[in-house]
Amino acid sequence: MSEHVVTADHAIDLAEVGKMVEEHRWRRGAALTVLEAVQHHYGWVSYEAIVRISRLTDWSPSYLYGIVTYYDEFRITPPGAIAVAICNGSACALNREDKILEALEDALGIEELADASPDELFTQNKFGYVTDDGKVVLRKADCIGCCQLAPVVRVGTETMVGLLTPDTTRERVQAALEEAGVGLPRSSRGTRAPGDQFRVGNLR
Repeated sequence: MSEHVVTADHAIDLAEVGKMVEEHRWRRGAALTVLEAVQHHYGWVSYEAIVRISRLTDWSPSYLYGIVTYYDEFRITPPGAIAVAICNGSACALNREDKILEALEDALGIEELADASPDELFTQNKFGYVTDDGKVVLRKADCIGCCQLAPVVRVGTETMVGLLTPDTTRERVQAALEEAGVGLPRSSRGTRAPGDQFRVGNLR
């Protein structure tokens, strides 16, 4: 793999990834530390960085993938995209979060998150789908921790939009996005986020 690649309109200097591996690989919990260093340097953890780390170590891509999917602070989309996370916890599920998800997909112009193939189910919970303008990433979260607001959506890292109904979802989420400086896309079919490169068949 080249030392320098361009992905999702962002240049990645893979030589820098190599330096981080060499600096941290012998520490306790080294894989986590290396991934944290990559995230701190680039603002995100790219698929190319994961592959590069794997080739320089004995850590498999699936092992590294498990780390970035376990910890919420990791992201695989470049900085600038606003994450809209719909809670998939028990309280939200009992309050028909599936209908809220359908309303979100309609508002954002994103297809297929609710009707994913088995392969996509492996990746969608963490990484979801991104709108065509690249400004909003829609994903599921196992539990947001605001059961009293169920069903609830988190916009960005802190804004909670709760007690939603299918009829109020578009207006309330749009208001939260506009507060964050992002509007609803005018028209979009939605595309898979870069995290979908971590398909089951790619993990060895």
